[in-house]
Amino acid sequence: LWERLLRVIDKHKVQFQWIRGHAGHAENERCDRLAVAAASAPNLPEDNRS
Repeated sequence: LWERLLRVIDKHKVQFQWIRGHAGHAENERCDRLAVAAASAPNLPEDNRS
């Protein structure tokens, strides 16, 4: 995952910003819901559930 990320950011202008988790930030809350849903997916390999 990190190798793919590093290859992609070399081609684009990217800015990372730390956002406090579970603090009511709308986009972060959406990402959390998506991550929980994905981790609960029945076809996800066992080693990707943590």
